Amino acid sequence: MNGTGVPESGGMRVRIGVLIGYQALLGQCEDAGITDHGLPISAANIRRLACTGDLLPVVLGGAGEILDLGREARSFSSAQRKAIAIRDRGCVVPGCRRPASTNEAHHVKPWLEGGLTSVNNGSSCCAHHHAMVHAGLITLEMINGIPFVIGQAGQPRGDPERNLYWHPELRTSGYTPPLFTD
Repeated sequence: MNGTGVPESGGMRVRIGVLIGYQALLGQCEDAGITDHGLPISAANIRRLACTGDLLPVVLGGAGEILDLGREARSFSSAQRKAIAIRDRGCVVPGCRRPASTNEAHHVKPWLEGGLTSVNNGSSCCAHHHAMVHAGLITLEMINGIPFVIGQAGQPRGDPERNLYWHPELRTSGYTPPLFTD
């Protein structure tokens, strides 16, 4: 692909086996997990990988026995990734020129916090800005089915911003961003 087409996968998903406590995965503590190779990995890295990777929840008993085996339920489907790529056209962070064909689908409201795996909760983010979102340096919000940047570290919170590089038609149409109502 030359960078202008619609992605087939939106980036390859990570598959990694990790043992981590439920509270650590939800961000309630920062205990490290253990990879399937026995190496330590931080809870923050596990949450970041879980955002774009396949997550298979398993509940273990006190002796390590499997009490419940979940299912991989949070990944965006190929059709959802394509729809997000068509809507966003590229990374949603203003000024970024990474095309959708190189980006990852991101849950605006995190899946671990009850966010749906849907086009209306998805955004196209390049790997760099996706990591910044997970680090809390960029805040996204869906407004009328469109992802907007509503905050960036070091910048005062202003009107929601959209990446107009990928939507030049909005520059000349008299488009004004939605205003905050809170």
